[in-house]
Amino acid sequence: MSTMKLFGIAAILAVVVAVLLFISSLLSQKQSAMISSFDECAAAGNPIMPARTTDGVQSGGESFPEQCRTPDGRTFVNPRQRVEPPLSTPPGAAGCVVGGCSQELCTDASAEPMASICMYRAEFACYKSAVCERQVDGKCGWTQTPELKRCLANPPAVEAGVEVVY
Repeated sequence: MSTMKLFGIAAILAVVVAVLLFISSLLSQKQSAMISSFDECAAAGNPIMPARTTDGVQSGGESFPEQCRTPDGRTFVNPRQRVEPPLSTPPGAAGCVVGGCSQELCTDASAEPMASICMYRAEFACYKSAVCERQVDGKCGWTQTPELKRCLANPPAVEAGVEVVY
């Protein structure tokens, strides 16, 4: 066989391989486009970003809940995994929310997020049973009930003068 024939055969084989790869890519895209749920995505063998949990608490996994990503970049979330609500109270009481590291802030839900010093003080325990709502001045705040006033005047003791900082 001449060198020219070998180059010709190699060129034909390269073209056939390229055509087969192109057809395979088109079929993969078509199959990927037909995926419309987490289960279909997982069944197609697409990568799943697992959730690592310890006793139902997220502990550093890749995602929570689990997510499956298709080759075309779409992401599907596992509907069987429960997502815990955020620590702050959902908007209620006329748009007021509870926030802060110790749940000691009462702010307007539409306002910028409020930061706290992430320190626990004895009086913060008083807000656990207090009501966060819009006050007569139109601003969100803790309703000053007699119980809250008494608690703030004499807050429950924290361990022997220990100030807890997060």
